[in-house]
Amino acid sequence: MRTWINGFILTTLLFTAAVSAQEIQQAGPYVLHPQALFYEEERIFGNYDGMWASDEPVRNERFIFANVKPRVEKTDDRVRLTYEADGDLGSGKKIVTISPNGYVLDYEHQAKAFKGYGEIGYWIPIEFLSPKGEAITVLDPDGKRIDLPAEAGDRNNIIRIANGQKIIVQGERAVEISLDGMTDCYGGFLQDYRGVDKPPAAHSLRFVVTWSAQTTTNVQGRIRIRVVDKKQIKPAQTSDASPQGKLQLTAPAPYFITTGQSIQIPAQFNGAAPHEAGSVQWRLINEQGNVQDQGSIDIRGDINQWRHVFDLKVGRNGSYRLEATLTSGQDSWRDESLFSVFPPALDRARATSDILGASGIMEDFGDIAAAVGLTWNRRWCGVGDMRPALAMKDGRPNVEYLSHANQWEQKRGFIPLGSLTAMIDYNHPKSDWGKNRAADDAYIDAWIANQVEPMVRQDMGHIRYWEVLNEPYYEIREHPEVYFEILKRTYTAIKAIDPTLQVVGVCGPPDSIGDEWYRSLFALGAMKYMDIMSFHQYSFTNQLISNPEQRLETWIAHLRKLMREYGGRELPLWNDEASLTPPATMFTLPRYLKNVGYLDDKKSPDPREQAAVMSRILTVHYADNVKYFFHLFNASSEYTCHPMEFNGAPIPLAVAMGGIHHFLEGKRPVGKDFSHKRLPLYLFSADDNRHVVVCWLQRFYPEETVSIQWPASWSDVRAHDLFANPVDVSAAIGPEPIFLTFNSGASDAELLSQLAAMRVNLRQPQKDAAPQIGTLVAAQPSDWVGYFPVDLKPYVNRGLADEVAGDKNGGFTDEGTNDLSLLPPGDYKTDGVPFRIIDPQANDGRACLVLGSQLRSYFPMQINGIKVNQRLSRISFFHLITNGHAAGYGSQEKSAFTYIIHFADGTSETIAVKEGDNVADWWHQGNLPHARVAFEMPGPQTDRVSVFQYDWTSPKGAAARIESIDVHSGNDVAIPVVLAITGVLSN
Repeated sequence: MRTWINGFILTTLLFTAAVSAQEIQQAGPYVLHPQALFYEEERIFGNYDGMWASDEPVRNERFIFANVKPRVEKTDDRVRLTYEADGDLGSGKKIVTISPNGYVLDYEHQAKAFKGYGEIGYWIPIEFLSPKGEAITVLDPDGKRIDLPAEAGDRNNIIRIANGQKIIVQGERAVEISLDGMTDCYGGFLQDYRGVDKPPAAHSLRFVVTWSAQTTTNVQGRIRIRVVDKKQIKPAQTSDASPQGKLQLTAPAPYFITTGQSIQIPAQFNGAAPHEAGSVQWRLINEQGNVQDQGSIDIRGDINQWRHVFDLKVGRNGSYRLEATLTSGQDSWRDESLFSVFPPALDRARATSDILGASGIMEDFGDIAAAVGLTWNRRWCGVGDMRPALAMKDGRPNVEYLSHANQWEQKRGFIPLGSLTAMIDYNHPKSDWGKNRAADDAYIDAWIANQVEPMVRQDMGHIRYWEVLNEPYYEIREHPEVYFEILKRTYTAIKAIDPTLQVVGVCGPPDSIGDEWYRSLFALGAMKYMDIMSFHQYSFTNQLISNPEQRLETWIAHLRKLMREYGGRELPLWNDEASLTPPATMFTLPRYLKNVGYLDDKKSPDPREQAAVMSRILTVHYADNVKYFFHLFNASSEYTCHPMEFNGAPIPLAVAMGGIHHFLEGKRPVGKDFSHKRLPLYLFSADDNRHVVVCWLQRFYPEETVSIQWPASWSDVRAHDLFANPVDVSAAIGPEPIFLTFNSGASDAELLSQLAAMRVNLRQPQKDAAPQIGTLVAAQPSDWVGYFPVDLKPYVNRGLADEVAGDKNGGFTDEGTNDLSLLPPGDYKTDGVPFRIIDPQANDGRACLVLGSQLRSYFPMQINGIKVNQRLSRISFFHLITNGHAAGYGSQEKSAFTYIIHFADGTSETIAVKEGDNVADWWHQGNLPHARVAFEMPGPQTDRVSVFQYDWTSPKGAAARIESIDVHSGNDVAIPVVLAITGVLSN
């Protein structure tokens, strides 16, 4: 699923190239340096830079200034030329300043409303940096030197910089690149395009800033690129390296081994000055942070000659970091290297479940794909990507490209899923869908004749499954009848070529968008024109306490219910684009963490916990016989949705996938048992009477565990953890999945009955223990002294939990499981102020005030007359908004909602609640100018949501009695939520 959304994006760019005045010349509408740092502005903007709109993904129109007459301003020592232009995607302004001190270009552009991914890129030609072929290096933000290899290319990321950082790229000339004030972006990435044939990329480095927008968001700030004097550049000392030398550990790709194998990691030291002796302290750390092995190596003689190979054989599956510190005198150097240990891969020729697949496999990752247990390769990204730019040539299938992919899949044993997932325009922009039926029909005819039929015929005998479009609900959501027509006619065309081919349809949205897309298509009869139904369900939470597998299990059951309701049958169900985001990292040193980029300054999840979450999610997919496709390529510098580090090393999540495949591939799902408190049990069987039970504890309290007495009739009972390591079969069970294997000749029904009858002992928490939920702190009765809880019970209108988005039923803001269902009711405190969360079970299912908005017109726009009748000197409001500006929606210019305070003397005070000031979208992290985070906690769909506390002081002083409070919506897109109101008693 892409997290694209509609909105305005403002981007301000500043490019500064400081060169001598003698090198400046006028060239028509441009001001160019004879050895220009960049290609002509027309090529920069026309061919690459700017923002992409997802409804027109191949459109490259940007802000073109070639035919624009500039406004000229002159002073004694400078000339300023201002160009302004408009385009379909937005407007742009370029300011060129020429002075004796240098040459400056200011770029500003403002995009119109669009939906999609955005990026701004700059080509830096190698011949500018190194006209004589001198070597090129990069100095990172700490001044550490990175030498670029002589041969490179293939869009490799060299380094990432975050807001406030800068790098220097140097050859014979040097260029400084920095970011300042950037918001809502992934950061800036320097990429190596040497060896790429197409101009302007050919023989260039590229610096690019990227972001994605879901609705309204601001991407603003400064990108500065300027020429600097190379003589002034000196590397600075960093915390993990010394200018005198470098310690280097190098694990061989593919950075993993299987159980029982060993891995060799070469180590060496390269120094600039001789050192007579030293020592190396090393440790092997697992994904939990525990030391597995350690040792010391003495170095006698010059450490510059030191070479060593760590030969490691680890008797446990998992992920590891080898750390080494070399010390000589007062100096020390550090380095680290990552690798993983997988359980032995199963023979894929015996695979019968075929549950696991990838939505894009990089060609070099075939080995890791086999270790993980993949069977499927979805031709979207990676090997065999079937988007027209790659899969078509001169209007026909690119035979050489497609044949190579076929051969690679056959060699590796992967089953391809052909993706008819992107259309050439054929003179019919997708923004026009549904406006003209004749134009739609003509477009569909052209697409089938020129793309679908030639592509299917080209791969006859190899590709047996074909998916119709990628996430069409984002592009033509308002016109499901158009997608129905595309699906129907594509299905008919494919079956006419070969009736045995299978068509994958709908490619439906996740539960957070709701079921309207499915219902609309089913009502039109879409189930008659597909053999398999797909959906895309990512998971944005990496905490076990959120129980994300429950969300998926509920959604799978709901989709199957809809199929029975509308079509009278169930089609096979595939989750063919999914992941856990963001991926964890086990790197710790600054020079590596610079390449680890998290959007919105998010932190790395706990590696082991994320792996356990993946194991739970995959258990549900195996149990429900739903295929699961994830992205299998390294994270590069953007840590968004991949199971590998930026260098290709697999993270623990990938090992967990290999572990669950080891136990469940080829097993038949028998059933589930939920009769034991918070202890789901999933039963799988094979034909040889060998069975597997997968279970875990849905834990809410610290140290809470459960012990089980397994049936005496089971034989050869063995237990393993999520990485397929043996564990004590009698050990207590926690939130991580346990795989129990055993033999039994009992029938399926008998086995399920035995599971339900097992003796289970839940270790209860202490009586005063608080649930382990985020930063919540329980309040005691004494904490309420001097405070008054405003009673919201008669006025609240929604519960804390919801199931189906947009169905006008359930609770919270009707956004499905994007809710507060994990929030336990009770009394809490923050910074000494107590507040009360209402128990919905004791209040007719109602626990919070939710107001209407443009997205939820069926909620009340006002809730009036909340009784207070107290003298209060201050009031603390505990509130939030969803679909706010920080999430890509709404506006910061108007109030999201208002409180109206009514005094007993008949006067009133209105309090404006504005996003970014005294409230924020609940996915926003951090305090505000006039509000602070009251508490944070995980949600079912994300690792962290926030509730904000805004303190208002009465302007009338302690003597004024407050009679009541009204809450009025600002009728913006944002949905207001009030959870609690606490007053400070005047006495």
